[in-house]
Amino acid sequence: MNNPPDVSPDSKEYEEYAHGVQKHVRAYLMVGAILISFTALTVALSYVNFGTAKANIAVATIASFLCAIALVIYGVWFYRKMKRLGIIA
Repeated sequence: MNNPPDVSPDSKEYEEYAHGVQKHVRAYLMVGAILISFTALTVALSYVNFGTAKANIAVATIASFLCAIALVIYGVWFYRKMKRLGIIA
């Protein structure tokens, strides 16, 4: 007779899947922490007087540039990840 295949969950397969999810969640949390810290740094530096208006503008520009670089790196990483998973073409 036709016996149906065994579809019971495999504990080893589940552990590998859970480990993969945990790795991705950790990566997202790290990226979020980096972006929040750069934002906090930018806001904190906005309250500091560096002597002249030119110095204040230079420091604000550098801090904003670093935040923008982090955001671009995250965007590229996220795009490549979604492409690798087949979510986007």
